[in-house]
Amino acid sequence: LCTGFRTSPFCLSLLEVVQSSGSMGEQQSLAMQILTATAICCVYMAVGPFLMVLNKEILDKVGFKYPMLVSSLGLIFATVVTHGMRAAGKLELKFKGQIDQRFWLEKCLPVGLCHAATLAFGNAIYLFMGMALIQFLKAFTPIVTA
Repeated sequence: LCTGFRTSPFCLSLLEVVQSSGSMGEQQSLAMQILTATAICCVYMAVGPFLMVLNKEILDKVGFKYPMLVSSLGLIFATVVTHGMRAAGKLELKFKGQIDQRFWLEKCLPVGLCHAATLAFGNAIYLFMGMALIQFLKAFTPIVTA
């Protein structure tokens, strides 16, 4: 991971953490976990801008004027996959007995509705604004919400 970059502060601290973790097997396991987490973060950072450009193309250039449908396609896909994994026995519900109707209505439903609204309005903006302004606003969001 850090071959050729041994003077980098990140690589030096990474090497110190790995070397202080004990046996060689533990060091390899920790190094693999760090490498996996780094790869996931890199993929996440690459997919975000790609999806912004793709949404802009679909909604603006192609002329598909249904941003809520575009937003819901990702949620529908995630729902189908998780239900499929549950049916195949690959996903276990840990808190199945603790979730009743009241819990679902008071805690889950408001969060889900707000999340759906965020996705829908976030895609609707592609119909009215340019890509540069949208990227600026999305980059500014953590500052406003922190």
